[in-house]
Amino acid sequence: MKKVLSPGLKTLKAKMLATVSAGVVMLFIVILLNNSYSMRLIEDRLEKTLENMSALSNEYIELRTNKSRNIAGEIAGNPEVVTLASPYIAESDSYKTLSEIKDSVLGLVMYLSGSNEEIDSIYLYYESRKTLINSDSGTSKTNDPGALAWADANTGWEMSGLWKDYYSEMEGRSYISMMYRLDYLNQEIRTPVYLGVNFDKRAMFDFLAKIKLTENASTALVSFKDNVYILEAAFETVVDLKTKLRDKAEELESGANVRLNIQGIGKSIIKYLPLNSGNGGIIHIIPESDMRPYTQNLQPIILIAAALLSFTFLFILYMLIDTEVDKPTKKLIRHMKNLEAGRFSDKIDEKRNDEFGRVFDAYNNMTVEIEKLIQELYQEKLVKKEMELKILQEKINPHFLYNTLDTINWIAKENQVEDISRMVIALSTMYRKTFNRGRDLISIDDVMSSIACYLDIQQIRYGESFDYEINCDPDTRHLEILNLIIQTLVENAIVHGMEGKKGDGRIMISTCRKGDLLQIEVFDNGAGMSEDKLSLIRASINSPGMDSESGLRNVQKRINLYYGSQYGIKIDSSWETGTRVTVVVPAVEASDD
Repeated sequence: MKKVLSPGLKTLKAKMLATVSAGVVMLFIVILLNNSYSMRLIEDRLEKTLENMSALSNEYIELRTNKSRNIAGEIAGNPEVVTLASPYIAESDSYKTLSEIKDSVLGLVMYLSGSNEEIDSIYLYYESRKTLINSDSGTSKTNDPGALAWADANTGWEMSGLWKDYYSEMEGRSYISMMYRLDYLNQEIRTPVYLGVNFDKRAMFDFLAKIKLTENASTALVSFKDNVYILEAAFETVVDLKTKLRDKAEELESGANVRLNIQGIGKSIIKYLPLNSGNGGIIHIIPESDMRPYTQNLQPIILIAAALLSFTFLFILYMLIDTEVDKPTKKLIRHMKNLEAGRFSDKIDEKRNDEFGRVFDAYNNMTVEIEKLIQELYQEKLVKKEMELKILQEKINPHFLYNTLDTINWIAKENQVEDISRMVIALSTMYRKTFNRGRDLISIDDVMSSIACYLDIQQIRYGESFDYEINCDPDTRHLEILNLIIQTLVENAIVHGMEGKKGDGRIMISTCRKGDLLQIEVFDNGAGMSEDKLSLIRASINSPGMDSESGLRNVQKRINLYYGSQYGIKIDSSWETGTRVTVVVPAVEASDD
């Protein structure tokens, strides 16, 4: 049945259509965002100007903040100020102290700050005495309406300092004040004492007017934390700005530009620059109408941007064709060549949701099926050989064979031919172990006995040009392994390793158990192999796509088929040093039957 692409899969046709559509949309977006992009470029240009303004603003405010902080520290440490705050001084004695503070302390501070003409006056309020000291006019109790209004507006807060913007009914003027709690600055002051360092608001307005970014721009000094908003504008404008800025405080403090429609000003861009000292910052209010003259100079930039977007669209289209068509086609061709070379285990590991994804999946499924057919064919061939061996074993009457060998041994002894006697005895023992009562599995103990007999026969045959050593770990004697596995490796060691040896040949066979694994090594000190030949042999015994009748390949296949692909043989060899073949299979106890 024909397989249909599911709706979730993206076809090449859909991708191409999407790319073309994206190009049209990109050009359309350029037209729609022309004005917005122009405004953004202007805003970026203003950023550098704002940096310079920020430095100037910080220097101006920091100078006044530090001045007020020094004044607060000077007054908080004055002994007379501390003494008057004590609840143990009689009211009759406090008046004299109040006068002394006014004359000596506040007078001295105003004298020291005389170089800063913007400090208009200083207020000092003792909450326990309900008394306000004014550096200009003297002392007043809170039964005075002006002093009472000041106390209500500037006391009761719980922090060391804050800004205040208020109108003094006592003097009929507006001030910008830096307020301090002296009992927080000096722990020896036991009752709340409030200090206000008053700056001339007119001087602040003059400064803000000097740092406007455009002709119609406005500048405000604000502190969201202290709820202070200082702007020289109509009352309705200040109230509207205060309301809208409060909602945008977090956004402005994060550095973002905010667009607002402010009463009396209109649509404007708002930019906030924090101050280094205090809790406030400078707000720049730039009407959007001030930006329009600059946009006329940006038309070439817009045209260049459109050209760049067109180039980008073409580049994306090229990359799409390269990624979605050319590269997967080349990958498929490369893997098909691997398949042609016989590497049937080669797979395409890329996952795709298009037509190439279906082709890759079909290729992977095809390689799996081919590899499976090859395995089945080889297994069928191996089973056929084993069946032929079993038939051969059944045709041979073991009792007749062993009786014949015993007769030959008796005749050899009668005629004193010891070599023939030794060979017959070894051959008889070897075949008893090898036939193994027709079983596929044989114990390690029987394997080593059979191997010893085989090597004895070969020593007689080759004139004892080599010797051998068998080291069988006692823990492995009762384990079992496939029959004729180790004998094949020993045969290879003699045929390929002992060739040309004259009395100095050596074959070593050892077994050991490593946890759940049985490891058997066959080593010969023959000629060994070069790196190229070793690589070729390793490839031949492990590649499912190569056809070979070698004994090592048959051993590897028998182990893989019986135990699993994670087990098998490993070959190590060095030229003129020797060859070592290691067999690793599961450690299985031999059955008693």
